[in-house]
Amino acid sequence: MPRIVPVLVALALAMLATPRVAAADALETFLDGRAAYQAGDYPRAVAILEDLLLPVPASDDVLLVCQARKFLMAGYVLVRDEAAARDEARRLLSDESCRDSALDRDAFPEAVVSLYDQVRVALEQEERAAEARRRQAQQEERRRQLSEQLRVETIRELVEVAQQQVVEERNSRWVAALPFGVGQFRNGHRGTGLFFAIAEGLLAGATFGTYLYFEFGIRRRVERFSGQATVSPDLFPTLRTARLVQAERRTRISNQVLFSVTGAVMLAGVIDAQVRYVPTRTEVRRRPLPDTLRQVEEDPAAFAPDEPEEKPSDSVTGPELSVHAQGLGLGLQLRF
Repeated sequence: MPRIVPVLVALALAMLATPRVAAADALETFLDGRAAYQAGDYPRAVAILEDLLLPVPASDDVLLVCQARKFLMAGYVLVRDEAAARDEARRLLSDESCRDSALDRDAFPEAVVSLYDQVRVALEQEERAAEARRRQAQQEERRRQLSEQLRVETIRELVEVAQQQVVEERNSRWVAALPFGVGQFRNGHRGTGLFFAIAEGLLAGATFGTYLYFEFGIRRRVERFSGQATVSPDLFPTLRTARLVQAERRTRISNQVLFSVTGAVMLAGVIDAQVRYVPTRTEVRRRPLPDTLRQVEEDPAAFAPDEPEEKPSDSVTGPELSVHAQGLGLGLQLRF
């Protein structure tokens, strides 16, 4: 264990010292290349700077790398390697860290500055064209999404229309003359029909109930006391129980009043149905979809066809399939 510790310490010191040595070597290489360029030895300057920058920069110093690229680009121009010069100028301008480091136009020949400007303008045009393509792609995507949404909503509306069935019913005045709100319901006046149905039903029930009470309740009691089979107005004064006489009279009057009121309400219902008579009544009903359209109802997007690809203006237009509402259902139209 004690032998390993010195080895580890030496290794750590070597690792810490390596970047400094590498950085010092990169700076020295750059200075040698610049000196060769300033001395007019352009081939040697290009060779030295290529070793520093290619295939990847040997230094992490951004300023050093940017300056080295400028001299390498200038060296390529002066050795008449225009393709390599343009590539290096493109790398220089494409590097975000080098964009703030402008080219010193007084330090380089006119040919170098001219090539640099040409590449810069070309890159700017490419960036503008790429930005225009990106915006156009975004607009096309938004238009496609809106078109898809509109197509799906249209198909849903068509499916909804296909599920609706318009039924026209002819009315009759004879039917409108029936009680218990039948005429109102046939005319489409559901609220009024419900009112007359409940009112007439309750009144008819009360009338029938008072009749049953008189016939099977009061009458039998009177027969029990009088010993006669029938009840007549001449018999009541001879009855011993005045309470039965009063009960019979109240029940009979109540039944008559209820009967009259029931008749009046029924007559009012018939008059109302005849006054507001509707000869024909239209009603929208839902009907089941056919089997071929059930998938459309479950997933309208799956039914929507894909948008056709754009074709040149001189190309021949092919057949076109469209979906449209027709009557009470869906229609398909094929055009050439």
